[in-house]
Amino acid sequence: MLKQIMLGSVALVALAFVQPIGASADLMTLTASHDATIFENAFQSGGNGATQSNGAGPGMFAGSNSNQSPRRGLLAFDIAGALPVGAIINSAQVQLTVGQVAGSGGSGSGGDQITRTIELYRMNTEWGEGTTGSTATMIGGTGQGFAANPGDATWTQNKFNQSSWTTPGGLGNANATASASVQIQGGLAVGGAQNQTFTWGSTAQLVADVQAMLNTPSTNYGWLLRNVDEVDNPSTPTVNEGFQSFRAFYTKEGEALGLGTGPRLLIDYTVAPIPVPAAVWLFGSGLAAVAGIARRKAVGVRV
Repeated sequence: MLKQIMLGSVALVALAFVQPIGASADLMTLTASHDATIFENAFQSGGNGATQSNGAGPGMFAGSNSNQSPRRGLLAFDIAGALPVGAIINSAQVQLTVGQVAGSGGSGSGGDQITRTIELYRMNTEWGEGTTGSTATMIGGTGQGFAANPGDATWTQNKFNQSSWTTPGGLGNANATASASVQIQGGLAVGGAQNQTFTWGSTAQLVADVQAMLNTPSTNYGWLLRNVDEVDNPSTPTVNEGFQSFRAFYTKEGEALGLGTGPRLLIDYTVAPIPVPAAVWLFGSGLAAVAGIARRKAVGVRV
């Protein structure tokens, strides 16, 4: 009996050499770990943009207000905390839900009539989220930001009173090329784009971003959200692109308030296959244990 078990073990181990444990695909949806807005607010002409922040309000802004002052969003996801080590990213999408359109007064109808393109840029510098705006219960009234606390992200500083962006607005601390973009329509009808979810579709760069954030969590600083029409285009002086172009998206805090769905990162990934030698070692160890048990039983029945 023992001889038969051992012969079977040898055959199964040999089979393991030609049939390694395969990969398996899976899907994961993450909610944001951090989201915030930084405000230009004409800081260069004496405005308060250098000291305004919104890290815990219900909305995250991208685009300009009626004063043609840009706002930019910041968001991040804890990728390494959710996916297995060594996973291979197949595709990645970012989803945001519009909570307000510029000029609509928060009603969702009317407002900015122009379709706007909003881009994602991977950040290479840490930034502070903070708690500013935490008492707000709706997006309306939060579009000017709040007085920053030490460590909060502002237009000029990645951490207020601690360290500054390479260039104001944070774009100098991001990849030069956008990882993904999406077009968001204006409020052409009642409801407009409000409460609609928009998807930044999977691109090679977005996949590379997520893979790098998984492989090296210490470099995961998320993305910057920039509206292409945050300022006027000098080449088209008769078109006022930078006037009331913003879209405000629900943050994780806005979702917690029940206002709408917060940021999502949708990941399709594959768990890396177990290498053949490791599979053989694991399988062989198990068979050896079975053989040992059988041998002890055989010894135990001798008379």
